[in-house]
Amino acid sequence: MSRSLRLRRPDALLAAAVVAAVGCGSSSAMGPGQPGDGPPAVSMDGRAPGPDAGPPLDDAGAAEVAGAGSEGGAGDAVADAGGVTDRSSDLPRDTTATSVPDAVAPGADVLAGPRALCGGEARVTFTYVRVAALARHAPGSQVIWENGTTYLYIDGQCRYWVFGNSRGVNETDETRTGTLAAADARRLAQEIKYADWPTLKGEWRGMLHDATPDVFTDGTNTISCEAKCSFAGPPPAVRELYTVIDGWLDLLNAAGQPMTGPVRLAVVNLEDSYPGWPHKFADWPLSDPMAGYVVPYTITRPGTSKRVEAPGAALLRDLRARQRMRAFSPAGTGSFIPVRERNGPLHGLYLRDVLPFENAQGLVVN
Repeated sequence: MSRSLRLRRPDALLAAAVVAAVGCGSSSAMGPGQPGDGPPAVSMDGRAPGPDAGPPLDDAGAAEVAGAGSEGGAGDAVADAGGVTDRSSDLPRDTTATSVPDAVAPGADVLAGPRALCGGEARVTFTYVRVAALARHAPGSQVIWENGTTYLYIDGQCRYWVFGNSRGVNETDETRTGTLAAADARRLAQEIKYADWPTLKGEWRGMLHDATPDVFTDGTNTISCEAKCSFAGPPPAVRELYTVIDGWLDLLNAAGQPMTGPVRLAVVNLEDSYPGWPHKFADWPLSDPMAGYVVPYTITRPGTSKRVEAPGAALLRDLRARQRMRAFSPAGTGSFIPVRERNGPLHGLYLRDVLPFENAQGLVVN
């Protein structure tokens, strides 16, 4: 497809996904916010940043990182429980390319300027999101996908939030968070051609009528391509973005820490769908009656879930972690967490971590 659509405003492009949420797509946009503090910066080699990594990212005026628009490799290892795990094979790369050099291409300002990835702002400066087709998911589970089936958000202080990886995601996965070290932020900005987004921006559609887009945006410049740009038409530089990002999803997911704080919750009545449920179930964990969290057994519209603060959020995350290990029901019996309140009707529970820049309805918008 030609690039005649490239001038569509990013907020209009992503708002279209909101309108289609109960049909094919859901909302997935990014804008200003006030994220909470993330963990200390850790280099992708599993070490705290050394002298060659630059100053700490949250020191005023010292951690701005801009993209240089050049190609190169990503970090080869990430911090992992029990030691350092080499993940270089996870990164798809051109075998003719060399690793990113310490020097940056002439003319690229990696420490400041209008195209700084980490310029110190508290707003989100980088978004990658796979927009969800909410109608394809089980009733109630829309709360998990309403901000994207997979996403990576980075703010101006190089804090990141990542959900999913190159192999996909499921309903019991968690959002993980961390802070990019300066050297890794430089590599990411270079590989993802962050400095070039103003010239790469555009929208490309494939031939599938129900395909949903994968979107990059900095809040001003938006690159949107259906089916991860796996069709002829988009420029090679745009198609490359959708290959490079998978490696970074894997690295940052592995390096990040589970989120704490509030969660969002939706519960559906499954008694008619699963009569005589033969498997285990969890007791309703909150002191509030479950009825206050039940949504109709239909395609749940974005923004209709309920927010749960501590200490209830920790109890719900514990249920999610146990169901991730299939503690209540075996694989193939549904993606929900089965719960009952005082041995009442079977319900399915879905939850996700709250992103610190969501609006009051739990949606990430421009």
